[in-house]
Amino acid sequence: MKDKNGNIDCENVVNCRNCTRCNNSTGCNNSTRCYNSTGCDNSTWCNNSAYCLFCDGLVLEKYCVFNKQVTKKEFDAVRQRVFDKLGWTHPKQLTPQDISWLKKNVKQFNKKVLDAVIANSILPDKPKKV
Repeated sequence: MKDKNGNIDCENVVNCRNCTRCNNSTGCNNSTRCYNSTGCDNSTWCNNSAYCLFCDGLVLEKYCVFNKQVTKKEFDAVRQRVFDKLGWTHPKQLTPQDISWLKKNVKQFNKKVLDAVIANSILPDKPKKV
């Protein structure tokens, strides 16, 4: 079932947008199957984790970009740069140009992780603008 924020089949989520099958999470965007997590954006299968960007399969991790741990300061800077350029684009909607930009501008870029995020992401019908 879809809620007012574009989340599908999520339970106990707060301030999440365009997430699918996430549970007990807060402030996640465009993520799929993240459980008990906070601030996971464009991520999949992140459990009991916080502040993940383009991550897949993490457990008990904090401040990660493409599955690489960074400082809070680095995380905030990368997240801001990504969202200033790409907006809140869902992983399934990234263009080849978007991916090229990530590769050139995010030193933590990892094609294997991005491929897993894209493969594991579920795009909600008509995602809401975040």
